[in-house]
Amino acid sequence: MISVIVPVFNVGPYLSRCIDSIISQEYKDLEILLIDDGSTDSSPEICDQYRLKDNRVSVFHKKNGGVSSARNLGLKKATGEYVTFVDADDWLLPACLKNLLTAAEEHDADICAGGRVTVSDTEETPVFNKTTGVLDEQGKIDWIQQKIGYSYEDMKTWLRNDDFSRGTVVWGRLYRKSLIADNSMEFDRKIKVAEDLVFDVRAALLANVIVLTDKAEYCYYQREDSAIHRYLGGDFRYLVDNKIQLAYKREEINKEFLEKGHPDISYMYQGSFVLSCAEIAMALGRIKDMKFRDKIRQYRRYSESKPVKKARMNLTLDNLSLKNKVALWLIKHNWYVALLLAMQIIQKAQ
Repeated sequence: MISVIVPVFNVGPYLSRCIDSIISQEYKDLEILLIDDGSTDSSPEICDQYRLKDNRVSVFHKKNGGVSSARNLGLKKATGEYVTFVDADDWLLPACLKNLLTAAEEHDADICAGGRVTVSDTEETPVFNKTTGVLDEQGKIDWIQQKIGYSYEDMKTWLRNDDFSRGTVVWGRLYRKSLIADNSMEFDRKIKVAEDLVFDVRAALLANVIVLTDKAEYCYYQREDSAIHRYLGGDFRYLVDNKIQLAYKREEINKEFLEKGHPDISYMYQGSFVLSCAEIAMALGRIKDMKFRDKIRQYRRYSESKPVKKARMNLTLDNLSLKNKVALWLIKHNWYVALLLAMQIIQKAQ
């Protein structure tokens, strides 16, 4: 059986599409857990209606605590051999769970991941796994590196090529429930955006067998008002707090696995810390109603945190354009006044 965990918060216009796609899956042995995270729209009523329609649906109403707390409640209630997560504004193609489970059972996998179809209001783009089949040790390391962040070299590649990206999700895959339970895994409620990263990377590092399929059957809907779009929109408090949490969580993961005899993976994400310095500076540059000294204080909260300071100091400036070299020199040496002034000037000119 697969436990399908759906965190729900104020997604009334999209929720029925999501639940219908789960109920109509070709694989039928499902436990569908709808976790209403204190919604104030029609979402709670929609969840309750589906509970009456299909006995595989269970609904849990809770006080609002964020997507991580909703997923954690789902994990506590799940009884399936495998669990999967579906965001309430996304949907599944009919064979999605059947194909994931077939591959997982064939290889006795702890994690089985498919691709996705990225859907906006104007287009649909399938995104397939670049590698398929069971991952060997090097393949596992490469897969983890794609998730945990940017190395220095990744960062420089990204600066030369906007199409180069790193990131991770927890939807579109199956996790063996015992992998999660035996390692006391849960989502960190303090992290509001990119909460998937810590959970998924830790699961990948703990997994014995990971298999990637050649299917793209999870439909990811890009909403302009989603959490990630609010995050990228420049709310500096949201931005800085979240990035500090992620920096320390990456370090905690690395420490945990070093203690278990695994190799140091800190090189995989050092570039992310440097890029986040630039992102925070740009976000602060867009804010017009904040005193400059307050901008400095917010920037320094991140740039002078222990893991970020270490990443800045170890940065080398080779293989960069002049423009990027100047900006990264300011970040490396923590010349925050010059950096923030430059960002303000750039933002005013746009």
